Amino acid sequence: MLIIKNILEFENELRLNDAQFTNKVGISAQTFSHWKKGASFSVFHITKIKEAYKNLDLNWLFTGEGNKFLQSDNIIVLEKNRSLTEKNSDQQKQIEILEYTIRTQRELIDQLKK
Repeated sequence: MLIIKNILEFENELRLNDAQFTNKVGISAQTFSHWKKGASFSVFHITKIKEAYKNLDLNWLFTGEGNKFLQSDNIIVLEKNRSLTEKNSDQQKQIEILEYTIRTQRELIDQLKK
């Protein structure tokens, strides 16, 4: 029963309902209902869950210990966010330079018109 308890907690964390979870994993609602009633999980079904949710930590799923999500995935997400932030910062600097260039070009045009 610990696995189904953890799956329900995982669903809640991701704000999923049972139908969304079963659709992504590729199992029937009937199978999921059997699990809720205490039916055992096959290796096949655990594999399908892991394939659908690659960042799910199986140690947590089986034992409830540790983090729900693999740490390496959290690090990858943080690194991607940091990279995007740096790119946004670089783009903002480029925009400021272009705005300055446009402003100075307009001033020059205005002076030439006089």
